[in-house]
Amino acid sequence: MGVQTLGCTADVMYVPEHLDDPNQLALRQKLDTITCDPTGYAAGTQPGPVTALRKEMPHSIQCICPAYRWERRSWDYNCHAFSLGFSTREEFWDARPKVEELLPESDFMTILIEQRVLDLRSRDRVQEGDLLLYYSGSELKHSGVVVRGRIRSKWGNGNMWEHLIGEVPLRYGDRVDPFNSPESQSVLRKYLVHVVSGRGHS
Repeated sequence: MGVQTLGCTADVMYVPEHLDDPNQLALRQKLDTITCDPTGYAAGTQPGPVTALRKEMPHSIQCICPAYRWERRSWDYNCHAFSLGFSTREEFWDARPKVEELLPESDFMTILIEQRVLDLRSRDRVQEGDLLLYYSGSELKHSGVVVRGRIRSKWGNGNMWEHLIGEVPLRYGDRVDPFNSPESQSVLRKYLVHVVSGRGHS
């Protein structure tokens, strides 16, 4: 099993390819059950049970940004919008109410990989701010960002969590690939063009 924290002498970390730790399987199944609401409407009920789960299954997961239904910017974006830095851009929030489908999905992430906007990192040279993409087989399921040797990611349209690489719901897959962090403003503009072209506009 690979080291899951930043080294003391160099700001790099190792990312294992497969999430195959049998000790985390039961935890990941429980996380699936607790956080199964994809809409975020039940997000407020999740931090308590996740914290209480430590008594049964030790883990380091922390809710660092709760989703409040009355605060749109706390929930109305997905994991990829966070990982790509869209959720910190006013341009994204200006466009979000006007375009219902303005949430980057796996097809757009795949385009970024194919165009080398996202470049695969060496597994033993992952740095602060790099992206981790989670797969089930070949299907992209989730993404997060390396922050101080841990992973920060948004689970659905719900809470923001900080966790180790394998401390994610089982539905997010069993394989992880590390990528560089792209420049968010240029990628957001590329995404807006992608959305408009997909809606049949010139």
